[in-house]
Amino acid sequence: MLSETKNITPKQIEKRDKIIEAAAQLFSGKNYHEVMMEDVAKLASIAKGTLYNYFESKEDLYFSIMVLRMQNLILSLKQKFNGVHNPVTSLHGFIIHNFMFLLKYKCFFLMLQKENLNASNNLCVELKQKRDELKQIVIDILKAGKNLKIFRQIDEDLFSDLIISSINTAVGRTISNNFDEEKISKEKELLFDFTLKGLVNPENNLTLHGKNIVITRSAEDSKDSAQKFIELGANVISFPTIDFIDVPDYSEFYQAIKNLDQFDILIFTSPNSVKIFFEKLNEKNIKVDLSKIKVAAVGKKTSEELEKRNLNVDVIPSIFNAKELVEELQNQNLITGKKILIPCSKIAREELPSLLKENGAEVFRIPIYDIGFPPEEIIQKNLEKLDRFKTDLIIFTSPSTFNNFISLLNLENPENYFEDKKVAAIGTTTKSAIENFGINVDILPEEFSMEGLIKSVVEFYQKIER
Repeated sequence: MLSETKNITPKQIEKRDKIIEAAAQLFSGKNYHEVMMEDVAKLASIAKGTLYNYFESKEDLYFSIMVLRMQNLILSLKQKFNGVHNPVTSLHGFIIHNFMFLLKYKCFFLMLQKENLNASNNLCVELKQKRDELKQIVIDILKAGKNLKIFRQIDEDLFSDLIISSINTAVGRTISNNFDEEKISKEKELLFDFTLKGLVNPENNLTLHGKNIVITRSAEDSKDSAQKFIELGANVISFPTIDFIDVPDYSEFYQAIKNLDQFDILIFTSPNSVKIFFEKLNEKNIKVDLSKIKVAAVGKKTSEELEKRNLNVDVIPSIFNAKELVEELQNQNLITGKKILIPCSKIAREELPSLLKENGAEVFRIPIYDIGFPPEEIIQKNLEKLDRFKTDLIIFTSPSTFNNFISLLNLENPENYFEDKKVAAIGTTTKSAIENFGINVDILPEEFSMEGLIKSVVEFYQKIER
């Protein structure tokens, strides 16, 4: 078969495709034995001898049609799913794309149906492999959905056959009834809805199905929140705009650790401050005893990072912000006359140290990490990924994630870019940074945490769809 030749020219491809189109039209309308190579040559407007330059025999031509079409279908599906991590979105893409592909190549579909009805089903090895490959795509989607507990504990082999059969039945019905474009559009979505209802775990709420949500925090920090959004049906586009980098000099930090017994309170303002605090101690093989110092944490995740290290958290505010932490410390008489150490980001806000100083504390704010851009190769990869999807919602978890997003996309007029997109901010500081650019913030949680933000996103879309 000429299609297997590496040096096939564009002109030869064009002629081969013309032959395939003509042959598919004949094979779909007649039985295999009724189609003559002379008929194919005539319909393709080429000499019969030329036909044999491309295909060795009628059997070669017949299976070339089937294999090439299947190959194109599988390749286009794989390209469509590149960067998609949501099994619901993948299932939707598989059903809709498969449905429309078979409608576009109607003759191929009719040939496929004849093969399905053939009792002997003597498919060539390559065609059978392609059919198995197509089925495996569905099986992988179903397995991913089961692992995430989005889909019920179904038999993937059985359900993959049912899904493919349902698509074929719907395509056949559409062709037989000669549906118009409006009816076709409704038909394919009804097919997906019917399939999804049979798969979805009853305990799951797919409120965010069909929504493309961009998360701009660091790749490491995005994992848990991305997972939760996926479980709610969203397609998550991870677009980290920040990376955590070392500060030039750690001498001040190590000096503070050496004199840790002189401090009354140690405050961690983020999970990253906890991780990097202990990473730097481990690098120098330094052991610290925090049992004699009060430990405060801003945020549930920060507290969890400390608890992972079997550390007791003495102070954690019910609302995760600086003002609430200061009030909680005041309630426990842990500010006036106290020495407080805050290991934090180089660009951390001054609000907390200022409030503590105003209330009589001696504050030592020591940067242990800085915020930079991700590596260039990751930036380029993520920019390409962002271009592939229509964005519904962009989540910003700090002024840095927003400012870096503007820089990475080189947005000269941010207002225009965000005009057709929803924006979520994790807290008032981030909200203010965004609004300074004239951009509206649609979602702001009551609780300034990712859990609070996820809850607010769900409530926002539920309200819209009522």
